Amino acid sequence: MPRRQQVEFLSLLGQLIQSGYSINQATNFIQQISRESSWVKNLNLELAKGKNFAFAIKPYLNNSLNFQIGMADRYGNLEKILLQLADFSEKCLKQENKIKQILRYPLVLVFY
Repeated sequence: MPRRQQVEFLSLLGQLIQSGYSINQATNFIQQISRESSWVKNLNLELAKGKNFAFAIKPYLNNSLNFQIGMADRYGNLEKILLQLADFSEKCLKQENKIKQILRYPLVLVFY
């Protein structure tokens, strides 16, 4: 899943859980409003089978996010961690985009 989509998903999921939704209710809601809901549908199917959230989300996120979600799921504060991960991931994404822009500038000067 693209990183921008991961940020949006984690942020919305954290907000919904913080507002009192269960994980199942929150993911069902996200599936209904999402444009690309096929992976959310698969996630919901895995959750309906009784899979733990951390294991169900594993194929869709990178190892670092999976580890942190697994720890939060195991020891509590999942909604807080989801929001922090979304915030941190968004900052990393912005930083990567700035670095790419900085690296492109010299190329533009060389070729023009």
